[in-house]
Amino acid sequence: MDKKLTENIKRVLVCEHDRDIASSLCVMAQQIGLAADIARDAVQAKQMLAQGNYAAMTLDLMLPGQEGIALIRELRAAKGTAALPILVVSVNATEMQKELHGETFNVIEWIDKPVNQAYLVETLKQAVEQVSNAQSLLSYGNIPKKDHHDKVILELSLPDGFDAVMNQLGREVARAKRKKVPLSLAMIGIDLFGQIDDTYGDLAGDRLIQSLSRLLKQRLRQTDLIGRCGGEEFAIILCDTDGATAVTVLDKIRKEFSGLRHFEDGKEFSVTFSCGIADIARFDDAAKLGDAAGQALYKAKQAGQDQMVLA
Repeated sequence: MDKKLTENIKRVLVCEHDRDIASSLCVMAQQIGLAADIARDAVQAKQMLAQGNYAAMTLDLMLPGQEGIALIRELRAAKGTAALPILVVSVNATEMQKELHGETFNVIEWIDKPVNQAYLVETLKQAVEQVSNAQSLLSYGNIPKKDHHDKVILELSLPDGFDAVMNQLGREVARAKRKKVPLSLAMIGIDLFGQIDDTYGDLAGDRLIQSLSRLLKQRLRQTDLIGRCGGEEFAIILCDTDGATAVTVLDKIRKEFSGLRHFEDGKEFSVTFSCGIADIARFDDAAKLGDAAGQALYKAKQAGQDQMVLA
């Protein structure tokens, strides 16, 4: 194969002790045009990561020499691998995730063995494409800082932008009235986001937005519609959900997000968000609902942040 073509092929590191499973994971990576290298233990994985440029990594938690969670902590504390997309592929991976009580280290996904091949391939593809898109955007070098976070690639229920959220909200309000069911709108804003940008840089801000996006998608129902209103703010339309229930649901997510540990340039930090909620029992059209949720978010921020306000 032409040397230039091989240089352009993205590589993933498969960190897996079992030879058969490792070979199978390599085949899955090759299905989407990736090259794959295999590391049998944590020591070999760290050596290969230091020498190679990898677009992503799959990781078994049961490794010889070093337990997988300890390895993730070490990788996130190192500058070269702080943002490396990691997919945990292990026996009882989702159970381990729950035991961490929110300390998920920005892992892309936790996938149980035996592996759902189609799901792993699609998740790996999205992880690699997400990094490629971010690198491509940054390579221009002329994006104004105020506009930078609008370039983050997210896969949400709704297109980015307040107008897209309001258009869908209008349709959902009409449906809720017609069927006589509850509906709530939540507005979320990451607290002290500007300070995080100033302290850790734009890429850290991007990763925080992506981390909150993933958490919302994991914890909310498929019927709940998630959109970004620009920068670090999200809007969530909770169908068939009254205001009190919405507060309970989002408050659990708020607590989980505040417990996450983020790493940048060898430094560890945590972040919180504030949330304002309104429902159609009190605000009976999309415009009123949007204004009320936005005002509730503002009150949550003014009252000290890291809290919920129901309009």
